[in-house]
Order: sequence, then C-alpha cells, then structure tokens
Amino acid sequence: MRVTSTATSGMRAGIARLDAAAHNIAAAGIATSDAVPPILAIQSELPGGGVTTQLTMPASGTLPDTADAVVDVMEATLTYRANASVMHAADTMMGSLLDICR
Repeated sequence: MRVTSTATSGMRAGIARLDAAAHNIAAAGIATSDAVPPILAIQSELPGGGVTTQLTMPASGTLPDTADAVVDVMEATLTYRANASVMHAADTMMGSLLDICR
C-alpha cells in the first residue's frame, strides 16, 4: 500500500532530522577551538512518493546554531507525528474495509 510506504518514509525522515538536530545541539556546546561541524538533513522527494533524507556536513568553518537545532527538533517531531497519524488512519480505514467485506 503506497500510503503506508509514503508515511514510513516520512517517519524515517523525521528520525533522521531529529538525529541531526541532536548532534547539532550537542556540538553547539563545544568550545570554538574544538568545534564540531553541524550536520544538515537534506530531504528530497522520491519519484513514487515519499522522501529520502541524506545527512551531510557543510563546508568547514560553519558552527552549529542551537536555536536552529531546537526548531529542527520541533519540526522533526511534528513530521514524525503527522506521518504516524497517517499510518493510524490507513490502518483504521483498512480495518473498516475488511469489516465491510466480511
């Protein structure tokens, strides 16, 4: 079912973005001399539906921004929850369809 695979890819994208944001929050607390570059979560649309996420590091000299990372945590959480709701709705609809067919 395409709905579940699309929602699953969205949930995976949310998890990847959350991982990147957690790294960036932890890295923001490191002294500048020992700076750890941030990780960027780049999402792109898949041809059949859904998304894929690649984690990349930008050019050197970029420092993680805590405020951006906190916003990314909120967005990733909402992305995951929205796609989990889609999965729940698809499951409920499939159950209703099976009940009708019995």
